[in-house]
This record gives sequence, structure tokens and C-alpha cells, in this order.
Amino acid sequence: MRGLLLDRGIAIAVSATRARRLIPKILATPSDELTELMREIISSLYAFMLQIDERIRAFDRKIDALFKASDVCQRIAKIRGIGPKTATAMIAAIGDGSDSRTAVTLRPGLD
Repeated sequence: MRGLLLDRGIAIAVSATRARRLIPKILATPSDELTELMREIISSLYAFMLQIDERIRAFDRKIDALFKASDVCQRIAKIRGIGPKTATAMIAAIGDGSDSRTAVTLRPGLD
């Protein structure tokens, strides 16, 4: 969207947050820079971006629920620098570790 708008002389800084804020204003403001077709394209792309945002939020809620339900994830998250998403991803990748005797046997799953 940034590229399409920039081709028409409308610059938006590289920031998804800024794009979410400015694109509706740009579409609502009548101007000669954007044709009706271009407004339709940008509007469609903006709607798609919002759909992706919602899907990400839905997955985040699922991951958070899995994290809260898992004692193993919560123990891993106590390690500095590891939060709910990383802890849940680790458990998804290597399991809870119950079938490994040492940390060395977990190593291949972490690569």
C-alpha cells in the first residue's frame, strides 16, 4: 500500500501502526492523487490488513490459553527473556522434555 500511495505522491512512513491510522484518513479525503480505482484497491488492501490483524489476535488468544493451561510452559517462561509465546513454541517443538534424559538430547529440537 505504501508503494501504491507513494507512486501517487502520498508518503507514509514505514510503520504498520501509522498506516492503520493514516490510510482511513487518506481514503476519506477527496483528492486528485487517487483515482476511484486506486481508492478501491487501497481500501481492499486495508480491509485485508485488518483481517490479518484479527487472525493474529485470535491465534494470540489461543496461544495464551495454551500457556495458561500448561505448567511446563509457565515454568519455562520464568527464564529471563522467555515469555508466553516462546515458552509455548518450545513445548510445541520439543514436547515437555519427559522423554529426554538430558538437555543434550533436547538440542536437536532447538535448532
